[in-house]
Amino acid sequence: TVQELQKGHGGWNDDMEAILGKEGKVLIVLPGGDIVTDFGRSHWRFNPLCLNIRSQSSGTGERKGPSCDERNDLLMQLLLAAASAAESHSEKPTKKIAV
Repeated sequence: TVQELQKGHGGWNDDMEAILGKEGKVLIVLPGGDIVTDFGRSHWRFNPLCLNIRSQSSGTGERKGPSCDERNDLLMQLLLAAASAAESHSEKPTKKIAV
């Protein structure tokens, strides 16, 4: 469960339940790999195993989720962007995610 996966990754807060299944944005990938997310009025730190990376497609209608390889590629892009942003103190990576 998400509660178990959160142990050692910022912990679990019962208020997090309200955003499960919702789409948010990645604010930053922390050096240990945890991901700080933005869900409008709330920011949460998550174990990356709790998240599903989604493409930034804004189209409506049915869309198939990314394959495991695509998800790994997107996660690698996030990690590289975070490392680059940390080095240059420039723009933070933003990718959409769902918990």
